[in-house]
Amino acid sequence: MNEPPPNPYAPPMSATANVIEPAVYGSDAIPAGFGLRFAGRLIDFVVTFLVSLVSGAIGGALVVVLAMSGAVDANAPARLGEMSGGAFALSFLGTVLYHTLCEGIGGASIGKLVLGLRVRRETLEPCSIGAALGRSLAYFIDSFCFGLPAYSSMSSSPMRQRYGDKWAHTVVVKASSLGGVPARGSQLAIGIVAAIGVLVVVDVASVVMKAF
Repeated sequence: MNEPPPNPYAPPMSATANVIEPAVYGSDAIPAGFGLRFAGRLIDFVVTFLVSLVSGAIGGALVVVLAMSGAVDANAPARLGEMSGGAFALSFLGTVLYHTLCEGIGGASIGKLVLGLRVRRETLEPCSIGAALGRSLAYFIDSFCFGLPAYSSMSSSPMRQRYGDKWAHTVVVKASSLGGVPARGSQLAIGIVAAIGVLVVVDVASVVMKAF
């Protein structure tokens, strides 16, 4: 059957005709449930803990060198086991930056990558640094009381959004369900490498600052 001739009075086709519509709720993207996302966070906790152990050893070695050179007092290494407000703040910052860079650059932390999850905007477009930062900060509210706020929010949300997702307008979906949404394979690696690098620097700084 021949197609009808084009309407000469029809408006021109937009260059963004193939862009995903603003509402993700009618798409085939499959949201990740609470259990799967909790497992991803556990993996990330193990990753950041191991990185912190290595960073702590590097920071401790630097403090010993500084003490031997006279740059700090000789008792500085003995203070490394103490917890200070500044060191705690830097550790908190390191965790936030880890998730922000992983998700804002590549769309997934190591835990989410292992479990086949991706962080996207509600439009299914790539997550931005700003949105990733917002949801990372809000995680500490969602995780209050063993994650009950997050579980409550996700249970009543069609796309299983915790409060941080709602505020940042993000969703966490299964990567296999994204279909034609452009993947960012190389940026996944860039995001993870950048996040680990920043985490190491922050953790080393949190150790060294105890010497002063």
